Amino acid sequence: MDDEVLFNELRGHVRACDYESCRELLLRYKSEGGTARRAYLVLDRLLPFVDGIEEQEDLVRDILDEVCGYCSPHVAIWFMTPGRPAWKEDEHEGD
Repeated sequence: MDDEVLFNELRGHVRACDYESCRELLLRYKSEGGTARRAYLVLDRLLPFVDGIEEQEDLVRDILDEVCGYCSPHVAIWFMTPGRPAWKEDEHEGD
């Protein structure tokens, strides 16, 4: 799944405030080889679209925490290495 597809599908789920669908989509993205960094960047792009819409903004920020590993291990989509967030693990990918 490419980033644009991920963005558009997440945007629809966020508009519906559908946490479970957001999570399932990101788990599928990960299983297809998606990285924490790319998922983080896609979610970061969503923030301006939910600015001022508290429930949607909270959802995006909660999912960002799960992507970064800043959450309980049982809900983390990617895991954080001590001292290094998951979304930074692959930041030099392709260098």
